[in-house]
Amino acid sequence: FSISSPLYDGIYVAGQALPITYIVLDQGAKLNIYLTPDVGVSNPGLQVVQNADVTSTAGAVVTMNGKTYWQHTYNYIIPNNVHAGKWDVVFESEEMKTNTSIPVQIQPYVNMTTASPSTSASAANATGTTSSSKSMAVK
Repeated sequence: FSISSPLYDGIYVAGQALPITYIVLDQGAKLNIYLTPDVGVSNPGLQVVQNADVTSTAGAVVTMNGKTYWQHTYNYIIPNNVHAGKWDVVFESEEMKTNTSIPVQIQPYVNMTTASPSTSASAANATGTTSSSKSMAVK
């Protein structure tokens, strides 16, 4: 298989989608996908997809160098409670007995629905940060 996403060293956020895209190069492939924490991240590994789709679906056809392959995509929602830090997206090829790891950075979950302007303004004032930049119009 050939991996298109996630991006190598890409930054993703807990509670949001982690895009996973791969192209199946060999018929009969068996693929599992995991999210595993790097050293120092106190979180258990997560199973993203067990027996990932490797079918020859007409809607997933891609052509490379005159050959036909099949591309599949998952949008895995990273759980809100996943600890921030370095993680690896591990693609486990059962028939080849190999793993391919893509390192990613996961940022902490932010609940956007509970923030209010007054809370944000108070937080900005509490840090003592001020801004003196001027807006510039683009012509």
